[in-house]
Amino acid sequence: MTVAAVKIVDQFMSKSSSDNFENYIEEYYGQKEDFKGLLHQHYSSDILDFDKAKHEYIEPDLLTF
Repeated sequence: MTVAAVKIVDQFMSKSSSDNFENYIEEYYGQKEDFKGLLHQHYSSDILDFDKAKHEYIEPDLLTF
């Protein structure tokens, strides 16, 4: 999940017009508030609940990064 989190943040940062992290968080506040929801856009519940996904990176099954 850590790799997926970094990929999600990178995806948003590449679209951001912010020049620092504080402004970035303001611009993408929803990312901070509902990060689990963002994961569910990329991964089905079956994948997120799979024990293997907690220990190694698994490619998204719903939406690529």
